This record gives sequence, C-alpha cells and structure tokens, in this order.
Amino acid sequence: MPDRADEADELQRGTDLDHLDTRIAEIDGRLREADVAGPPSTDKVGVGSTVKVRFADATETTIRVSEFPEALDRTLVTTDSPLGSALLGRRAGETVTYDAPAGRTTAVVLSVGDESA
Repeated sequence: MPDRADEADELQRGTDLDHLDTRIAEIDGRLREADVAGPPSTDKVGVGSTVKVRFADATETTIRVSEFPEALDRTLVTTDSPLGSALLGRRAGETVTYDAPAGRTTAVVLSVGDESA
C-alpha cells in the first residue's frame, strides 16, 4: 500500500514533467519563430547579432549575442548576461556600461553585423 512519501514523490515527478513539457514547448516556439525572423539586424544589436566591441582596456573582439549558451563558445554572450543585456538595442558608436567580475566597466560598440565585424 503506498504511503504519503510515495504520493509526494509521484506528485513531484508530475510537477517536474509539467515543467519540462512547458520548457520544451517554449523552446520549440522560439525555434519556429527564428525560422521566420530572418537574419539579424545590422542597424542595432539583437538576438543573433554579431558585434565588434572595444573594451575599457582597449582590446577589441567580435562576439555573438544569443538567448541560449553554447558550450565552450567564448565568442558568445547570452541576452541575460550583464554584457549581453547591456548590448541589446545599441548601435555602432554607443558605449555600454555593465557589471563584470572585476567591477563595473564599459565597452564601445564598433560595428553590428558587418562582415568586417
């Protein structure tokens, strides 16, 4: 005969499964939207943009902005990271301020989406 612990475990598994089903549906919807969204803008930074930036220490690098992290991709920042969220909606020539591990810092957007980026 099942006891309360078994019932609680079953309820938790059901909740976990519902959460996973919801997350799968959300990701599936975003993937379908991405198919029809077309290429990212070269006017301002958005999801999928390639951005050339100059950091406060004068180093320059090209990064990609994504909603989802990819393992071992050092050229990618996510939209929920401090730098990624600071870049969203910005245009070439604008300076962004964001929190880095060493403290608050800045970066200048040099170009958005150019082949030369």
